[in-house]
Amino acid sequence: MKTLVCILIAGLLVANAEGSLEIPKDYRRPEPYPGQCDSPFTAVTGGHCYFRSYRLLRLSWGDAQSACQQLHPRGTLAEFESVDEILDATLFLMDSNNCSDWQEGPSDAGPWIGGLEVSDSNEFAWGSTNTSILYTNWNTGEPNSPGFEDGIALNCAANFEWQDVAAEVHLPFLCEIPPNAPTIALTCPEGFILLGESCYALRDEQGMNWDDSQTYCASLAPGGKLIEIETAEEFYAVFSYLRENPPPSCGPAYWIGAEEREGSDYFEWASTRWPVLFYNWYYNQPHDSTAGNAIRADCTYWEWFDAQKSTPGHQLCEAPPTEEPVDSSTRSGSNEGHPSNGQWTN
Repeated sequence: MKTLVCILIAGLLVANAEGSLEIPKDYRRPEPYPGQCDSPFTAVTGGHCYFRSYRLLRLSWGDAQSACQQLHPRGTLAEFESVDEILDATLFLMDSNNCSDWQEGPSDAGPWIGGLEVSDSNEFAWGSTNTSILYTNWNTGEPNSPGFEDGIALNCAANFEWQDVAAEVHLPFLCEIPPNAPTIALTCPEGFILLGESCYALRDEQGMNWDDSQTYCASLAPGGKLIEIETAEEFYAVFSYLRENPPPSCGPAYWIGAEEREGSDYFEWASTRWPVLFYNWYYNQPHDSTAGNAIRADCTYWEWFDAQKSTPGHQLCEAPPTEEPVDSSTRSGSNEGHPSNGQWTN
């Protein structure tokens, strides 16, 4: 009995007028990223890492599995866990395909992958985990070997469709390892600096009330808003930095994103309605008796005052960073968009 699902790559590829195979127009997969694979493995679309031995190194199925482990502690013969991975691997092998690189003769098979027959059942499992193979790409009439515990090889002459071959036959092989997680750089919008996992900017737009200041911050970057301090770590990171790196001039106080709930002296962050848990009140604050106030921070010691929202002030803005994969071996800076002198821009 064949494995549970048989997926033919030929059904996913489209033949053009010359008879060659093309990727379907709607087929899109994640591109390789810097640092995806350890040497000597090649980074492949879809987040895979493969090593091709070609016909220069031909081994039995068992020795090929051992060779993959010698190449890398986590190396195995390639095992395809999804339809997408079958397609990714097949397109990778076909992309620079010359069957003479794999085969010593026109009827030769290869390379080995990690599938192995269970006894003499004509059913196959992945060798490293002994789990059933759910997605397959058998060539027509395969598997058909009368042998016992055959291995699976890819037939270059048949667009790398699968065939079963006696495991003691010496063939080239295809190894794989798990990919490395992408190294992520947090990148701030222009004029913002990165502190921890968010981006901040001091702005000295004169004469803006709290509502206009909120609108102004939103205009600076996607997701922009008056700053909202949600954790103790963020509180100390931001206000320690502010004390050590004050703005060039200290004029009116800076609005932050906390507003009063009616006349309760209870403050919450505007975008989430979460309560403000970390305060830095100046002595005897809050003290304004009117309802619906907001919080401003004085730039001398960055202590907080409540004030009517109509009061003019500067803006302490916040925006989320974007995430970009980077090559950690060449990364030189903390983020693009960070002012070159590490200071606030106004």
